[in-house]
Amino acid sequence: MKPRTSLVIFGLVVALCLAQVGWWIIFQVNETNKMERAAILLDQGDAAAAARALGGGDLGEQARRRRWMFASEGATLGVLVLIGIILFWITTERERRTRQMHERFLAGTTHELKTPLATMRLGLQSLAAGRVSADRTDEYLETMLDAVGRLERGVANVLGAAGLHAGRRKMNFRSCDVVIDLNAVVEEMRPIFVDAGIELSVDAPAELLARHDSDAVRTILRNLLDNACKFCGSGDSVTVGLAAHGSEFEMRVADTGAGIAADEQPHVFEQFYRGTSGAHVGGSGLGLHLVSELAAAHGGRVKVRSEGATRGSEFMVRMAIGDAT
Repeated sequence: MKPRTSLVIFGLVVALCLAQVGWWIIFQVNETNKMERAAILLDQGDAAAAARALGGGDLGEQARRRRWMFASEGATLGVLVLIGIILFWITTERERRTRQMHERFLAGTTHELKTPLATMRLGLQSLAAGRVSADRTDEYLETMLDAVGRLERGVANVLGAAGLHAGRRKMNFRSCDVVIDLNAVVEEMRPIFVDAGIELSVDAPAELLARHDSDAVRTILRNLLDNACKFCGSGDSVTVGLAAHGSEFEMRVADTGAGIAADEQPHVFEQFYRGTSGAHVGGSGLGLHLVSELAAAHGGRVKVRSEGATRGSEFMVRMAIGDAT
């Protein structure tokens, strides 16, 4: 249930409870006034007038009617109170989950940003102190550049997710070749896979024109590849696929890595969610969420498929080709 829906229902429940309490107060005041008038009439010896003051008719029927009225109103109030308790529990549970996700986000983001910063600091200190031989300088520089790239991706995910949720991220749709975007991201990230001993292959046509936001598509591919790399180890393989399916095109990233447990799969695209399968460490929990949000901004959808832990995983993003002329 969405927070806004819960708030509306809770407001209605409170309004109905207040209305019923108000009705009971008015009813009891009126009944008290009737009883007061009846008591005065009885004191004067006018029993018939006292009966009329209490409502007249069969007193037994009046009693049964009032018992039914009080029982039904009490049951209604009880149901409303129960609904209020349930909504309060849902809100409390959502607050608890949100707090847990924020804590996981802070822990993951700290690791995600601190690790590359530490790598760059150590490399620069080593170079500045002259502890690096000339034949290893390029190696150190390449390691630091990789750390800069990781840091840049982490910051970009945080800013990207914040911009989407605040409505500041404007999509720039234009007709261009998705293959160019795919190859650019693959070549950008290939050194990371080479260093990790992970085989990276591409299965794509020579050209696929579609109307899309090129930066957003590259961010999607970058995050899917980064996620695959985190869940894979040396000797694993990752395949990036692209194909047209009627009026849509599909981007696919499949790996032979740690896989995803069945109970985790429904949550992988949630904001701040970080999986526990395999040897996965770090991550802000925003990468796959950003993939889902950017796909939705294109009117597309994203799915995940995995047969379980150690069985690899496959992510598929489908978007409309649109008017690619």
